[in-house]
Amino acid sequence: MSGRGCLPAGELAALSRVCRDGAAAARLKTGS
Repeated sequence: MSGRGCLPAGELAALSRVCRDGAAAARLKTGS
C-alpha cells in the first residue's frame, strides 16, 4: 500500500501525498 519510489509519510508528507495521488491516478489510467 506504500507508494513505490515515494518518500515515507513521516518525511515530507506533502510530497508523499502528491506521490500517492499520482500513483492512484496512474492506476486509474491503466485501469488496473
